[in-house]
Amino acid sequence: MKKQKNNVESLQKIIIEQKKKEIDLGEKIISMLIKEKKLLNSHKKLVKKYEALRNSKLGKLTYAYWKFKKRIMMRG
Repeated sequence: MKKQKNNVESLQKIIIEQKKKEIDLGEKIISMLIKEKKLLNSHKKLVKKYEALRNSKLGKLTYAYWKFKKRIMMRG
């Protein structure tokens, strides 16, 4: 009888520990998703700024210069 009670208590402790681990993992996943969402939003903003700059007159000229410079560097 005592042995069964000890087994039940030990199993309950194991279950509680497993539930705590699951909660911790869930919280970590949520925080990682939040960080990823923030990163994606900042990336979108940067892409918008890049496209706006590239499509401007000076941006087109600069992009053409970099492309030209890259071609020369690859040859030399």
